[in-house]
Amino acid sequence: MTIDLILKDGKVYTQNGFQKFNITIDKGKIISITKKSSLPNADQVINLNGKYIIPGLIDTHAHFRDPGFIHKEDFESGTKAAAAGGVTFALDMPNVNPVTNTKLNLKNKIKIAEKKSIIDFNFAVAATIPKEIPDMVKMGALAIKIYMVKGEKNSYPYIPGVDVGNLGSLLSVFKIISKLPVPCMIHVHNDDIINTKKNKLIKEKKLDPLSYASMWLEDDTIGFKIGLTNALILAETTNLKIHFCHCNHKGMLDIIQNAKTTNNKITAEANPLSLFLKKTDIKKLGPYVLTGTFTNKFDKESLWKSLTNGTIDVLGSDHAPHTKQEKEIGWKNAFKMPSGTPLIQEYLPLLLTEVNNNKLNLERLVYLTSEKPAKIFGLYPLKGALLAGSDADITIIDLNKEYKLKNENMYSKCNWTPFNGKTVKGMPIYTILRGKIIMENGVVNGIKGGGKLIKPLHKYK
Repeated sequence: MTIDLILKDGKVYTQNGFQKFNITIDKGKIISITKKSSLPNADQVINLNGKYIIPGLIDTHAHFRDPGFIHKEDFESGTKAAAAGGVTFALDMPNVNPVTNTKLNLKNKIKIAEKKSIIDFNFAVAATIPKEIPDMVKMGALAIKIYMVKGEKNSYPYIPGVDVGNLGSLLSVFKIISKLPVPCMIHVHNDDIINTKKNKLIKEKKLDPLSYASMWLEDDTIGFKIGLTNALILAETTNLKIHFCHCNHKGMLDIIQNAKTTNNKITAEANPLSLFLKKTDIKKLGPYVLTGTFTNKFDKESLWKSLTNGTIDVLGSDHAPHTKQEKEIGWKNAFKMPSGTPLIQEYLPLLLTEVNNNKLNLERLVYLTSEKPAKIFGLYPLKGALLAGSDADITIIDLNKEYKLKNENMYSKCNWTPFNGKTVKGMPIYTILRGKIIMENGVVNGIKGGGKLIKPLHKYK
């Protein structure tokens, strides 16, 4: 018998750390992980000479902008960028046009992704039409996404149809979601505080990028903390499985760490961008690095600790591309440009650089970017694991490879990265999706439409 693929002599991620193994793969599945030198015949054998083999990354937070905003990104370009970055599965967000908040809109979005996607995928759906939520979960949606930000016309990415800012409505929606077998992802926010700060800056004509970025940090990030506290109380009241997005600031992390001591239904996600951006980057790159995730020195120190002490469960890219033309207006008026930054291709190399700097160990990195995401969203051990019977979703890493990130090498349709010119150490050299090589040495050769909708392993009727 001839099997499809053997990965030979690699350092394989296991529950007991990295160990030298061979992996045999056939028909999209891992067949065995063995130290035996006697191996079956294979159509292809890759001798890795001690390179690291990890489960393919699961990005829990991606914005592929499709449908409705495909001038920024679409499922083909966005998932090519993902494959280049070692990502084999992505969870796409609902703030598109039409918003993913009905069975019909979800059905149409699935069709689009099935035709275009290079990697496997699923969706977080919006909770703005409560009666539609259970049926979207029955269709296989992986999560519900709530924005506590009031959607306003022409205020992308916080458009009408994605927001549940009223606390009474939020309580009602939480009661519905708590009966479903999926987590509720939530973007916490307090509009009263943030809008008061925003309007003050606009009145004072402080429209520059640094004023915009600093607004979020004022008063110890109170706009985030009040939103977080309100959502926590409502989640505890309804016994909701809640997943907090954008947990990048010390004040938020302290609240979450304390809440986790009594509530085991809380998980938290941070964004890698917050680990790396500095004040000098805002001055240099302005609107290109403007999001609500800008952090100060104390936030960064707390965030790095939270990656290892269990406060943070997941690192999600929050890949959020916009065109240069859309971003450029932010130099004159940061409040008129759309928030967000592309990152799905870059975040693994950036994190591997910190592994080389001994700031994060590789086992923990795998846990945060693959294993734990799969467990939270009901995909484990089909995804996020290197086990016999798991999908052969694999990323192979050369920890010693140095590479300069460049705009022209980005697969994202926006064609820019805030890390243009930065040298990283540690790169994915192969991305394998269900046994098929879809990226080799930076070149994506995955098939358009080769990605599949992967439903959670739980059954819901």
